[in-house]
Amino acid sequence: MAEESLRGKKGRYNPPIGALVGMNQDFRLGRWVVQPSLNSITLDGTITRLEPKAMEVLVCLAEHAGNVVSKEQLIGKVWTDLFVSDDVLTRCISDLRRALDDNPKAPQVIETIPKRGYRLLKEVEPVCAPSPQWFQGLETWLQGLRVRRAPRKGWGILATVAALALLLASVESRPWIARLYNNRGAQLQKQGRIQEAIQDYRRALSLRSDYAEAHYNLADSYEVRRLAVRNSKSLER
Repeated sequence: MAEESLRGKKGRYNPPIGALVGMNQDFRLGRWVVQPSLNSITLDGTITRLEPKAMEVLVCLAEHAGNVVSKEQLIGKVWTDLFVSDDVLTRCISDLRRALDDNPKAPQVIETIPKRGYRLLKEVEPVCAPSPQWFQGLETWLQGLRVRRAPRKGWGILATVAALALLLASVESRPWIARLYNNRGAQLQKQGRIQEAIQDYRRALSLRSDYAEAHYNLADSYEVRRLAVRNSKSLER
């Protein structure tokens, strides 16, 4: 059965990410972190265990996120060379909805497409992404290319291709990189390295201005710094 594509608010096609998500690849499903190798999903530090087959169904849906996956596809992928009824798949979907706190009458995660199959509604992202240091290094390299005149035409082409690659990568990866900066800032703040944490929170917000957690963390770090300065002055008196 042909997959039904899901288009965003602006009509842009959201492609499947089967190349990015697999049975051993951790990924984010909205606010959830899914760890297929552990048969677990995590939300705000709370871990929920899934049955292995239920996890395989979830991974299969994630591989085709935004697209309809037929019951035949799911059964053929998860129960290879076994004959099972649709009821077995239905139970797996029910278990997933229960674990993900999803209401089948008003689905936010898994949607039933009558007589077709199921569709995953939440955005799926691999947990692993290029590090902020990788992007900083590439940016530094490109800046070096810009200040030097390319001695050959080939260098100009290489610089152009690299610049386009950076642009595309940075646009697509901004949410991931912002999250990495925010998480690193939180670790630095725990270590008492407040100024470095503030810099990372600012970097996160420069990539994603609506990042509520980074806004909160930045405000908190400012308050911690303010109290530290006040306490320092009190000790000097």
